Amino acid sequence: MTTDAPAPAADIRIDALISADPLRWNVENPYGTGVRLTFSFPSAPPAHAGADDLVGWRPFDATEIAVTRAILRDLSLLVGIDFVEVQGTGDLVFANNYNPGVLDGGYAGYAYLPNSTGGASDGDVFMNHNETASIGEGAYAPGGRQLSTLVHEIGHALGLKHPRDYQPREPIENKTDVPPFLPEELDTSANTVMTYVDPALGNQRVDFGPFDILALQFLYGARRVAEGNDVYRFTDADGATFRTIHDNGGIDTIDLSALTSAATMDLRAGALSGIGVSPSGAPNVGNVSIMLDNPRVGLTTLIENVVGTAFGDTLVGNAAANRFTPGAGADRVDGLAGLDVVVANVQRAEVTAARTAAADWTVTLPDGADTLVNVERIVFSDGVLALDIELGTDFSNAGTAYRMYQAAFARTPDAGGLGFWINALDKGLSVRDLAGGFVTSAEFAQTYGAAPTTEALVDGFYRNILGREAEAGGRAFWIGVMDSAPTGRFDALAGISNSAENQERLLPTIGQGIFLPGDVLVA
Repeated sequence: MTTDAPAPAADIRIDALISADPLRWNVENPYGTGVRLTFSFPSAPPAHAGADDLVGWRPFDATEIAVTRAILRDLSLLVGIDFVEVQGTGDLVFANNYNPGVLDGGYAGYAYLPNSTGGASDGDVFMNHNETASIGEGAYAPGGRQLSTLVHEIGHALGLKHPRDYQPREPIENKTDVPPFLPEELDTSANTVMTYVDPALGNQRVDFGPFDILALQFLYGARRVAEGNDVYRFTDADGATFRTIHDNGGIDTIDLSALTSAATMDLRAGALSGIGVSPSGAPNVGNVSIMLDNPRVGLTTLIENVVGTAFGDTLVGNAAANRFTPGAGADRVDGLAGLDVVVANVQRAEVTAARTAAADWTVTLPDGADTLVNVERIVFSDGVLALDIELGTDFSNAGTAYRMYQAAFARTPDAGGLGFWINALDKGLSVRDLAGGFVTSAEFAQTYGAAPTTEALVDGFYRNILGREAEAGGRAFWIGVMDSAPTGRFDALAGISNSAENQERLLPTIGQGIFLPGDVLVA
């Protein structure tokens, strides 16, 4: 009897998709060893073909050949398999047939797993030309069922199994779908092309799903891909598909501007986004994903930028410094972590920005009102509005620089100087070093004296920063801070300028953001 497959990866997303040894091409070597596989498209049946395979045998046509080459090419960019096309008989042989004796002819395709037949049929892939004909034009186009089936069968030819038991009527000794299995909630086309669960909205995969790639990288190793600055453009045609974005370097952009309906785009690894209208006519809710992190091989897909549609989108960032360019409509943008920017291609005077919570803003533009959450900057055609003004949010560089500038020099910051120090904080300057830059400046000496005593400096900070005399307890505390270390004066300036009292004091001035004209502030 068939026994449970082992769980060598100790990751159900992988172990539910890989077959027990020897059903992989590199069985003589450890998991993760790369392989070279040949493939071919014979014009006549190969000598090793079995009787069932020969019924209705036909060669692949030009469209099927081109699609297969593209699938193998794209896969070889991600996993450690070198596919080499040959004449005659390859490790993987592709052809059509139609055998009414197999499942009453009700199959879209099938394939033999590696080392499953004991002969040259291992890795052979057969597509049902009767099924292809019944689908008609577009069977192998993006969103076509035969394209998705071909990717599925190539998965089998490389050693992937179904993620759950779809053969309940077969005797156990004939089953290839053995545990471990994916939990039912994970058995979706969004995760794996190897599923038999029909997508609710009718979308079809055009590539291997994220779980499939994790499994194939476990079997054959991984490769880095798309390490330049890449742009991923989507059109309405993508609404019929499932696809996963893989990108291991560069500053990258997802461009949704060609879509004629609103979209959701979530840049977090493994998150699902909805692009275009599904074959059912309903808006998609999860047909595009960013590839899952694969710490086993040190790969992460990180997309930094998004260009939205002309409708009301929902755009979600990640831990990187994201740049969002929403189109028209009422958009919602959540930058999450990182120093995030929204680009508004209008002048500042055309827009109203109102803070509704510590990190939430409503920005009303000529083409709609957007909700911004965890967004630090808005770039206008004539300058930058800094929203990062309050401590307690992920970023408060602009507010910190403004408060400390005003505290150190007892005046309103000039745009050039303020922009310089905000840029420095954005690049990693510490708050203590920022304070040191002010304390050691000539203007600080002009404001507080060339060599003020500790007591005089604390009193001056209270008057210039908080607009009052120091209370006894606070005065003693900050004198102690100043005298405790050579950088004590830096710490006192930073502490008093960023105190809750001073933040509240300056809210009427900077509470609705800090606008810096021109290119003073880099964003």
